[in-house]
Amino acid sequence: MTRIYLRCEDGSIPARIRDRYPKAHIESPSLFASTVVEPDERFTPSSGERISHELNTEIIYLAFSSVTDSIQFTHCTQGKTLRHIRYGMYVEQGLWEEVTGHLEPWETAAFFSPGSMETLADHGPDDPDYERLSEVYRQRLIRVGGHHPMIDARESARAAAKHYRLTDWLDDWNGNDHEEAIAPPPVSSRVLAKIAPARPWWRFWR
Repeated sequence: MTRIYLRCEDGSIPARIRDRYPKAHIESPSLFASTVVEPDERFTPSSGERISHELNTEIIYLAFSSVTDSIQFTHCTQGKTLRHIRYGMYVEQGLWEEVTGHLEPWETAAFFSPGSMETLADHGPDDPDYERLSEVYRQRLIRVGGHHPMIDARESARAAAKHYRLTDWLDDWNGNDHEEAIAPPPVSSRVLAKIAPARPWWRFWR
């Protein structure tokens, strides 16, 4: 799966997104439109910065493969990169290839859950790697060139999607847990009418 998600909270943004990405769509109550990106196009933080600046909005690039357990998450807003991580995509399977920005809240559940600590069970206290791995999980460290924390790419992508309530993932977050109580409000009918008055209420465009 390879997607760009673009925040549509401002009423003028959906039209600009539609012009640039005619196949983009959005599912209420998500505030993020979704558009497919060709998987062979390498997406960089500078790509995200350029798009978020040109559209004057927040964007999330999310790509993963459950076959190779690889993932990339790039979060930019108005020309600035907030977070960028890439694991096992282009250099080596199971390797943290790029890491910039600060740890986001969803990453704790995705990469440092109590279950992930079971990795340490394979390394006794006398193992020279034990202290290093303990530090990684205790301090929640993600470092370029490291193999830990090891991840499940699909579940990690799901954690990010639930946190940001992304289109294409409604079954995972819409009404299934307490977080729905604080979900962002649906886009107003006035904005919907401007974009696609003849379409169903649950789409900006198709």
